[in-house]
Amino acid sequence: MTQKERQEKSRRMIREAAEAEFSACGYEAFTVDQLCAGHRISKGMLYHYYAGKDQLFLLCVEEVFRGLEAYLRDRLAEILGKEVPEAVQAYFLAREGYFRENPRQKGIFETALFHPPQQLAEAIQGLHQPLDRLNHDFLRQTVSRLELRPGLEPDQASRYFRGVEYVFMGLLEHYRGPERGMDVETMARTSSELLDMLLFGVARRQDGDSI
Repeated sequence: MTQKERQEKSRRMIREAAEAEFSACGYEAFTVDQLCAGHRISKGMLYHYYAGKDQLFLLCVEEVFRGLEAYLRDRLAEILGKEVPEAVQAYFLAREGYFRENPRQKGIFETALFHPPQQLAEAIQGLHQPLDRLNHDFLRQTVSRLELRPGLEPDQASRYFRGVEYVFMGLLEHYRGPERGMDVETMARTSSELLDMLLFGVARRQDGDSI
């Protein structure tokens, strides 16, 4: 093994250890001491390659965002070929599919988006831009195929779906209730029910428009 290969192996080992620790305990509870003790990594080696906790967290966040973007992009053409409700459902569920395949990354993703360390918020926003552009392009193309209710602009609909995208799995969890399982068939059926209500509403105004 060459020196360059040994160095890359060491970097990869540290990054994988950091991902495991950030996933298990979050950003706030993470410590370099805990990482080194739990994964038999010397502090000298860690600080030889990385500046510390913040740099390691950003590297993990970048890996999550890049992996999720590639996963969604690989499936985008197939998803866009579906009818609008099915396309939105498939896009939302594809995100969850990625995290089922990469469970350690879900906690890092949620921390980065919903509870980012203040000093890293701007850097995280920059790392998220490619994924944000992909989401925006998908929703723009999808909304353009919808017949929107009177008075609703496409940009409003896009912003609405962008918000729903990040809370959809939580809504699905509450909607299905504890008595229903979460196998693939049940997930598809209940997500379809929920998405129908998100798209078309649950009540009707007296003037006939859904609310």
